[in-house]
Amino acid sequence: MYIRFIEQRDIKEVLNIYKYYVINTSATFECSVPSDEVFTARVNSICSKYAYLVAVELDENTNEKIVGFAYLAEFAVREAFKWSVTCSVYIDKEYTGKGIGKKLYRELLGLAKQQNFYHLYALITIPNDESEKFHKKMGFVKVATLPNIGFKLDEWHGLMYYKYEIQPIEANPKPPLNINDVK
Repeated sequence: MYIRFIEQRDIKEVLNIYKYYVINTSATFECSVPSDEVFTARVNSICSKYAYLVAVELDENTNEKIVGFAYLAEFAVREAFKWSVTCSVYIDKEYTGKGIGKKLYRELLGLAKQQNFYHLYALITIPNDESEKFHKKMGFVKVATLPNIGFKLDEWHGLMYYKYEIQPIEANPKPPLNINDVK
C-alpha cells in the first residue's frame, strides 16, 4: 500500500468509498450521494489549493485499488482564517483497522506544515467513538462541541471540533502556500 496525490482517474473510486458513508452513517452530514459531476468539481476545487491524497493497494496483477482518501480544505472563507484548515479521512469499509488512516494523516500533516498552516481541525460527528479515538491517538485535542447541530438518519447529531497544532504560533506567520508550490 502506498500514498499519492489523487488523480482524475481516481475520483469515481473515491466517490464510491464516500458513498457508503453518506448512505449508511452520520460520519458525514451529506444526506444524499453527490453526482459524479458535483463530486468531481468538489475534488478539483480542493486540489487547486490543498492536499488531496489517496491510499492505493496493488493486487496480484499490480492493478491499483483506492482503499482510502484524506484531504485538507478551507476552514472558513474570511481571510484571517487562512492559516487554519479542516481535514477529512475516509477508508473503504473493507479496509478499516489496518492503519491506512494513520498513514494518510501522517502525509497530510507533513504537507499542511509545508503549506505553512498552523491549525488543523477535524469535525467529528457525535457519536463516532472510532474517529474520536483515532484523532486523539494522532495528537488532536477536543476544543469544542456543538450539540444537536445536524439531523440525519432519523436522529439529531452533534459535532465535535478536534484541533491539531501543526506548528507553533508566530507573531508574523508566513502566508500559506498553494499545494502546487510544495508538491
